[in-house]
Amino acid sequence: NKKVFLHNTNMSFLVYIYYRLMSVFRFKQFAMSQDRCAMKIGTDGVLLGAWAFCKQASQILDIGTGTGLIALMLAQRNPVAHIDALEINIEAAEQANENMQASPWANRLTVFPTSLQTFASENKEKKYDLIVFDVFKGENPPAYLLSKENFEHLNSLIKLNGIIAINFNGFLNGKIGKSGRSIIKTILNN
Repeated sequence: NKKVFLHNTNMSFLVYIYYRLMSVFRFKQFAMSQDRCAMKIGTDGVLLGAWAFCKQASQILDIGTGTGLIALMLAQRNPVAHIDALEINIEAAEQANENMQASPWANRLTVFPTSLQTFASENKEKKYDLIVFDVFKGENPPAYLLSKENFEHLNSLIKLNGIIAINFNGFLNGKIGKSGRSIIKTILNN
């Protein structure tokens, strides 16, 4: 077990460093390995898994599942929902699947090692009550994720009155908020 001690820093940074060094992350009802995933468990994913409105959802899609954290948290919070999880990184998809199979909700969780574009084109009949989209790490999310085409794929998969919960790590005001305002405009115009 590794420990990190930093002098004169804030607690969230210490927690962030500790999360990054842990190979197994334990929650009350499940544990997760993260050693083969590039994007480790972090506060943003935990928060999205905690606040995404999922109580009424029977079908949930988790885009960019990484370790499977958000899918597992939603499965824990909603005892009936079936959750599909997409991950384009093969090693991360394998580890997410292992994490999900080791959970009490394995029969309601499915990992697809594919992109949103491929999944949407191959599963035109699938519709979801809730889509969670936590792929924004750092200041500059990959541009293709914010494309009009991607939002069209999201719209093709969401049920009427469904919810799309996006974790956006950025600004909305001023010059630096241009990309954030562009995302909102793209969503509203689709």
